[in-house]
Amino acid sequence: MSRVLRVEEIEEWRNRLGRELQELERQATPLLAHIGQLKQQLELLDRLARVTADGALPDPPASPSGMTAPSDKGRPPTEIIAEILRKAGEPLHISAIRERYVASGHLIPGKGTESNLLAYMVRDPRFVRVAKGTYSLGSDSAPPLPAKLKRKRRRRRRRARVTAEV
Repeated sequence: MSRVLRVEEIEEWRNRLGRELQELERQATPLLAHIGQLKQQLELLDRLARVTADGALPDPPASPSGMTAPSDKGRPPTEIIAEILRKAGEPLHISAIRERYVASGHLIPGKGTESNLLAYMVRDPRFVRVAKGTYSLGSDSAPPLPAKLKRKRRRRRRRARVTAEV
C-alpha cells in the first residue's frame, strides 16, 4: 500500500534539504577559494620553470586553441583587423573578425574576447559600424552610424483627474 505524504511532511523534508544544502555550500566556499589559490600557484610555478638561465622568458608555447604569438610583434591589432576586412571585401560581424584574427595566428590582447578587439576598433576612424555587431573599412558606400544611437523616449500619458461630485 502506497503512503500519501501530507503537506507538513513535505515542508519538513524541504526544510531539512534546504538546511543540508546551506551547510554544504558553507563548507564548499573555503575549498573553492583554496582551489583557486592552488591553481594560481601552479601557474606561477609553470612560468618560473620556463625561465631560462639568463633570466628571460622563452616564447610561450602555442595555446590549446592553436593560437601562437605573432611573428610581427610590433604590429598593432588595428592593422591586422584592417587587413582582415580588406581581404574579406565586405563587412564582417565581430565574431567572424575574431575567428579570422585568431586563425591568422595572432593573440588577441587582454582576455582574448571580441570586446577587446572592439576596444581597438572604436578608437580607429578607419572602421565603420554598418549594422549591429558588423563592421567594415570606411568607404563612401557605407555611411557611418552615430557613435551613440539615440533612443526614442516613450511618451507618458497623463491621466485625467477624476473628481467625485457629491
